[in-house]
Amino acid sequence: VQNVIETDATIVCMEELNDYEDYFKGAMFQYGYNSVYFKRPSLNESSWSGINKYDGCGIFFKSTKFEMLEQETLIYNDTHDRIALFVLLQSKDSGEKIIVVSTHLYWNIKKIDVQLAELRELGNKLKQLKDKWFGIDSSPHVIVAGDLNTIPGSPVYKYREKDLALKSAYGD
Repeated sequence: VQNVIETDATIVCMEELNDYEDYFKGAMFQYGYNSVYFKRPSLNESSWSGINKYDGCGIFFKSTKFEMLEQETLIYNDTHDRIALFVLLQSKDSGEKIIVVSTHLYWNIKKIDVQLAELRELGNKLKQLKDKWFGIDSSPHVIVAGDLNTIPGSPVYKYREKDLALKSAYGD
């Protein structure tokens, strides 16, 4: 939390977020952030660590800068218990609306088929929400943040850039 406060970020997305209700929601609220959270729907045991997963995705936004108008969730249609959280925010200054997404894709970069299926679902849900919230053929501002578990040059990375038009914040 201290790093967020020091940078004065207006929007913060967190994946693999534990302790939302017990810690993060209140701690971030003290610093002026409203938030939404979506937990994985089950307590699947991790295939690599053997630990049950209790985490989810959260989106925090400065209450002085944005008002949340809508929120939607997506549970990916696979066995890996992955999710996405979508919010529609409106700037209190300009009235401009923005879609913010926080997601966590399957970790195994060798399972290209699983990651591509998740990205396709994300793209379909994002298009559905754009149409619903802005009208057909709209081009609203969108921020997609997450643990996408891809590497530059991989088929999943290329699909993300070419078909979904999602650009990396790292400028690669």
